Amino acid sequence: MISRCYNINTPRYQAYGGKNVTVCSDWHNFTTFYKEVQELDGWIDEVHHSWCKELDKDSKQGWSGDKVYSKETCIWRDKEENNEDQGHQISVTCVNTGEVFRNLARASKWGGGSYCSIHKCAKGIYNTSGRHPITNERLKWKFKES
Repeated sequence: MISRCYNINTPRYQAYGGKNVTVCSDWHNFTTFYKEVQELDGWIDEVHHSWCKELDKDSKQGWSGDKVYSKETCIWRDKEENNEDQGHQISVTCVNTGEVFRNLARASKWGGGSYCSIHKCAKGIYNTSGRHPITNERLKWKFKES
């Protein structure tokens, strides 16, 4: 999180620090950060150890303007829910059906593959990801053409 916001050499810097996303000064101390994030809405000990939750800075602050990661502005959300709401708007097309999904989270919900595996399939790293909800056919994906 700190690297994305402050290190210009980090791959995701442009989406965070490059858009004036910051981290409150208290959270620059890991001990303070770890104590406070456990007090945020959505924290459940056993769930966080499985990495299926993400820290969301947008729900309380809206989706435009400068953002800050802090105990006042963040909550924990399911990864898919968080990605669907934010801006992970990588549109993909299901090759099998021709259906277009406006983001990976919606494609994942429909076809059952993780949004990570659908992305890798669209990049050509994986052959298929998920299965058709009715026919059970393995699904192939490609990035939506502009």
